Amino acid sequence: MRVARYGAGRTNQKFYFAKMAMQQVEQAVDEPSKQANYEAAVFHLHGAFLAFLQELSRFYKLSPQLGTTEAIRLALDAKGQVSPEISQLQAVEEGGWLGGLQQAFADCQLAPEPVEVQPEAELAEGLIMRAVTNPVEPEPVEQRLKAWHTQLQRLFSEFRQEMVEF
Repeated sequence: MRVARYGAGRTNQKFYFAKMAMQQVEQAVDEPSKQANYEAAVFHLHGAFLAFLQELSRFYKLSPQLGTTEAIRLALDAKGQVSPEISQLQAVEEGGWLGGLQQAFADCQLAPEPVEVQPEAELAEGLIMRAVTNPVEPEPVEQRLKAWHTQLQRLFSEFRQEMVEF
């Protein structure tokens, strides 16, 4: 069985794009460049997750448009099937590292709240604002991105080894 049959190429491509963005985060010399590349890496890691959900949908012969683990679980329930992959993904979504990645992705979608109204002259100097503000960062963003990248790749690799048709 070839993994490419279920669309693994797109998932792997998103991992590659994320890795390129992660390298740019490490090489960034200023905060706006670092933030832009951080967000790009988060987008691609989240894209890899979504692409893998499409792989699972194809494997279980479901609609590839199902974009959440819950939608896939409900579609499988309707067919009388259970997916151990979806159960495991939902577990790390709810209280684990995958939930952290999804929260970072959601944070990148929101406009930051302005701290206070500033005069026009001062605002022009700092037009690029940090979209993801975390007052207490437990680890540098580079380490967090690498951890998400490694955990996603490892998990998807394990799942792919089990996704074999007989």
